[in-house]
Amino acid sequence: MKEIKSIRLKEGEFLAKNLNQHEIEKAYRFRYKIFCEELKWLPNNNNEKESDEYDQYSVHFGVFSRSGEIVGYSRIILPGNSFTLEKEFTDLLDPNYCIRKEKDTVEISRLAVKKELRGRQESATKISMLLYKIMYQWAVKNGVRYWYMVVETDYLKVLQMFFPCKSIGPVKEYQPNVSSVAALLDIREAESIVSKTNPALYSWFVSEAT
Repeated sequence: MKEIKSIRLKEGEFLAKNLNQHEIEKAYRFRYKIFCEELKWLPNNNNEKESDEYDQYSVHFGVFSRSGEIVGYSRIILPGNSFTLEKEFTDLLDPNYCIRKEKDTVEISRLAVKKELRGRQESATKISMLLYKIMYQWAVKNGVRYWYMVVETDYLKVLQMFFPCKSIGPVKEYQPNVSSVAALLDIREAESIVSKTNPALYSWFVSEAT
């Protein structure tokens, strides 16, 4: 796969882009605050950075405020490598489900929005949608069609209000009162449906604002 080196989307007060190495280091600290300190999904460490084996073959994306602070993050785990669904989350797949391992298939993970902005629905929605938009445009330019992801069940319901995203296995509760599910999005199917049911949203996704 030929990687697009730089994508930038400037919309209102936010700038979305794929990250360079210096920015990725900042993103590790951003992830640490959310996944280690706040959600406690992972243990604390002395480096105060959260990273894992998947980062080395991922494309990293961030949303920045006017001041240059990272307020949103996500990554795409590239094809040809292991997905988290093959190791950490195998129990979220139906027993007979075969994970697609083609060049047009990736996994989305670690999507997060800054804690203080999650309480402001308009800002949180704008940041999340910008992350999906820049990942969508990256995917189109790199011949990617299918996205795997692990999400909270409540969040999947929100996603399904916009996109035909399908669960592919059972619901599991890894933490009290937090249910997770594996899902698959076919972005070609999403384009076909959204262009008819919500043309304004479709037009926004394909527009390359700068």
